[in-house]
Amino acid sequence: MHRVPSVFALFAMASSVGCSPLFDVEFDWTIDGDEPATVCAVLPAGAEIAFTIASRASADPRDGGVIETLVTEECVDGTATLQTGAFADVLVRVVDGDVVLGAAPSVAVAPGSASRGYADGNERAAADISLLQGSMTATLSVGGRTCEEAGASSFTVSLFENPEPNALVAVDGAVDVVVPCEGGTATFTHSPVRVGTSYRVQAETSIGDVAFATASAGEGLVARGAGTVVTVDLQAR
Repeated sequence: MHRVPSVFALFAMASSVGCSPLFDVEFDWTIDGDEPATVCAVLPAGAEIAFTIASRASADPRDGGVIETLVTEECVDGTATLQTGAFADVLVRVVDGDVVLGAAPSVAVAPGSASRGYADGNERAAADISLLQGSMTATLSVGGRTCEEAGASSFTVSLFENPEPNALVAVDGAVDVVVPCEGGTATFTHSPVRVGTSYRVQAETSIGDVAFATASAGEGLVARGAGTVVTVDLQAR
């Protein structure tokens, strides 16, 4: 679904670029080389594609007269029709509100460069967005059994960044989280986590008079791509 820039933004673009015409540019995107429909399904529900379009009438950016507009698109769509000036640089990001989940290098488009009277028709452009942040999901088990099989009603879970050996940094909003056993499983999910960063999951539960927990350092993982999935098994302590 295409979301059109505000009327004010379009007016400002037309005025600031010397009343030059606007052009339709077909723009495609992938995320870490994969189709958006696959990756976006794992990202937070509010994730969308944000285009920052810096348009100008001249091929030389030093001539001035640059106007910026912001357009957002549905993450899963994979393609959109953007309106730009005769020349433009397009920055593509995947965002969740104010959180930038991924970005691509700026893409230069020049739909007005074919002739002095400007070109008719469309130009197609593409970008591959590299994810910077994703989510992680840990399924909690006890001695190799599901929470239901083991008789655990809930777990207390904390997530830490592990930037270097023996260094743990608590992740905001992910400390002492109570995770219930529901539908036969217990699942701890947190986002965002930074792609390429090491984390540790610490968890504990009690079944009767017996305490179960991860090792003191927790279960290690490295965040990969849109969604990192691990199993964290607790043992009697």
